[in-house]
Amino acid sequence: MNTPTKTNASKHGATNLSRRNFLKGSATLGGGLVIAFLVPGANRFAAAADAAASSEFAPNAFLRIGTDGRVSIILAHSEMGQGVWTTLPMLIAEELDADW
Repeated sequence: MNTPTKTNASKHGATNLSRRNFLKGSATLGGGLVIAFLVPGANRFAAAADAAASSEFAPNAFLRIGTDGRVSIILAHSEMGQGVWTTLPMLIAEELDADW
């Protein structure tokens, strides 16, 4: 069933690639990627830093820290009296040294 078969390398388009040509191609490709990703994005990062300085800090969808220092915690579940969902805001407030 699973008997190995011999393949002819010429059928699959094998090329004679020397180590020197491989390194040249890799360096060219790497340099091109650096230029493509870093140079056009320089202004985008500066604009993002300016926008972040004037807006609230939101590390994820559930936590926001305003410019006035107010911490907002958003929970997807409502509290039904058992105190289960109250512990998460209490832990976050404790870690951030926020008033609770």
